[in-house]
Amino acid sequence: CLNILLRSGRPLISFNWGGDCESPGAVTINRWSHVAFVHNFDQRTQSVYTNGLLSCFANGSSLYIGGSTV
Repeated sequence: CLNILLRSGRPLISFNWGGDCESPGAVTINRWSHVAFVHNFDQRTQSVYTNGLLSCFANGSSLYIGGSTV
């Protein structure tokens, strides 16, 4: 399961089985921010960019192939 969220105001991308990438700083409340979450399937890496700057990088995550739970 792929999770993309704000935890205590900090951008986070994670899988239920590990490979979490959580930014150390929180986004500012009541102020526009641009947050981009990237999962590189080939390199098994995850990144979070906040306002154009890399705020988190993690490698060694499991492969995300998607799917349906319908």
